[in-house]
Amino acid sequence: MDLLNELPVRFDLQTVSQFSSIVLTFFTAWLTLIILKFTVRPKIRISAHGRRRWSPSEPATLRFDLKNVGHWYGRPPATNTKVYVNVAPPLEPIKIRYGSILERTDEKVGPGKGGVKCLRAEGIDLFYEEPGESIELQLMTPDAKGRYRIWLSLYSEQGGHTVYRTSLRVLPRPVPKAGADQEW
Repeated sequence: MDLLNELPVRFDLQTVSQFSSIVLTFFTAWLTLIILKFTVRPKIRISAHGRRRWSPSEPATLRFDLKNVGHWYGRPPATNTKVYVNVAPPLEPIKIRYGSILERTDEKVGPGKGGVKCLRAEGIDLFYEEPGESIELQLMTPDAKGRYRIWLSLYSEQGGHTVYRTSLRVLPRPVPKAGADQEW
């Protein structure tokens, strides 16, 4: 008994309670991170490349890149991903090409939500730290100038969901200047 009284730390109820509270807090945080890691959904970044301004009645090609960027707490794959490319009604979609080297195509234009025209790319697999895949949309611009909506909706088998909105601008044809067609 004299040995316990000589120890520099007293083992009273308050000290034991504080120590167990700290241990329980760290254990709960560790368990939360493990649960978070197994319930995380894929995070896909979509970026557009190329021109956004076109002339009336001109064939246009837009390119979109898909990449799995993950989260700081987990990096799940996005497998069997479907991408719906929605195009505003005045635009006339022709086809989409997709895949790592644009090896797959879809030319079936169907109706989409809100009266838009829709093309679908499916079976895309995206993994963290790997090169992504590309989607190339080929369409015909309308005769009228204006700004027309285009958006991509992406759904993966693991529950990931991304929407990317952009627009395509059709400019009026430039009026040729008098004498501009003369050669010098």
